[in-house]
Amino acid sequence: MNPWILTRSAVVLATTVALSLTAPCLAAGDEAGPINLARMTQGYTYYNRPGATREQHDADVRACALAAGQMHSVNELIAAAPSSTIRASIFADPNDRNLAAASLENCMVVRGWQVVLLPEAEGKQLTQLPAAQIGETIGPWIGAAEPHGQVVRRWNNDAIRGSTVRYDRAPPRTKRGQLSLIAGAPDLQELPTSPARMPPSPWINPRWPRKTLAPTDLAGLRSDAAVVMVQVKGIGAQGGLGVAFNRIGADAETMPSITDHAPDMVFAGTGWLYAHREGNMFVFAVPAGRWRLYGLGAAPTLNLCLGSPSFEVKAGEVVYAGAYDLDAAELGPDLDLAPAKAWLGAQGRPLREASYVNGSLGPCGDNSIYALEIKGAPFEPGYAWGSRASTAPAP
Repeated sequence: MNPWILTRSAVVLATTVALSLTAPCLAAGDEAGPINLARMTQGYTYYNRPGATREQHDADVRACALAAGQMHSVNELIAAAPSSTIRASIFADPNDRNLAAASLENCMVVRGWQVVLLPEAEGKQLTQLPAAQIGETIGPWIGAAEPHGQVVRRWNNDAIRGSTVRYDRAPPRTKRGQLSLIAGAPDLQELPTSPARMPPSPWINPRWPRKTLAPTDLAGLRSDAAVVMVQVKGIGAQGGLGVAFNRIGADAETMPSITDHAPDMVFAGTGWLYAHREGNMFVFAVPAGRWRLYGLGAAPTLNLCLGSPSFEVKAGEVVYAGAYDLDAAELGPDLDLAPAKAWLGAQGRPLREASYVNGSLGPCGDNSIYALEIKGAPFEPGYAWGSRASTAPAP
């Protein structure tokens, strides 16, 4: 289970606000409504990528199924907290499987696969066959230039769009609808989820401030600290309560705080009652290193483990990570330095905007997974998902 899950006050606040106010929305791929990243496409579907082989298909399905198996409902994660006395909801397990089904689909879309919807009668008939025969039937369609059925989803950088539904409290799923999963990983077709675990956070040296800073705090910071500034707008039930960043370790799964006891996660967000229309500025003292956009929201969280923008900070720097508008047509970031300069006032500290690079990977977990790209930013060497794998024409 992902050790970087947002806990404590963020979970409690988000649970009482976001879960109670988030309205049910239409499923991903439903042309009558927006893309919903927390719901699988309803109906009978398989995955297609022109030119792909059955072996590539099955390998990606298995990898995505294993990643999706780490998803858990907010209720389940709260119940798994070391200090929690809350019992898991009786609906947690079905919700976990439903969230896993959506994340499997998201993962395949990020890897460049299209979601193809079959007619209801044809799909239902297919599910009556053994897994091997389902595989034989859809096999020729998997790499076809013109897939059999209707393409209803492909990579479109949906997480950055304000019209996208990023969170869902009780998503549905079609139990036998994911034909690629039945054919490609029949032993995982029930999408078994790993036990929800929320281990205690690593010990953080108290010399590192844990809360957002005030301008007067800058003079007393330790010499090896950098300052990261983030403005968040549009906080609410629809867009979410904020954005989170994590420090990248030796690899995507390593928590650097385990060895250096310095912060490796910051959350720029608050409850909607404390949100300002002009935006809230969050300022953090952080260790030098590379920081990536970890996820959107907090309980529920859309985890961007499959690819997200990152930037580097050095000791002594003040870096503006931009303004993220959770309710805008596009999330951002807006890197205009004016809000950061206004916050700094007469502090006289040198300031620069973050230099983002797309394609950083992180640990998967939380409530759903996807990727996000900043338009115009370069990519990490070797990153081959998202727009780099998509079959869609460039926008």
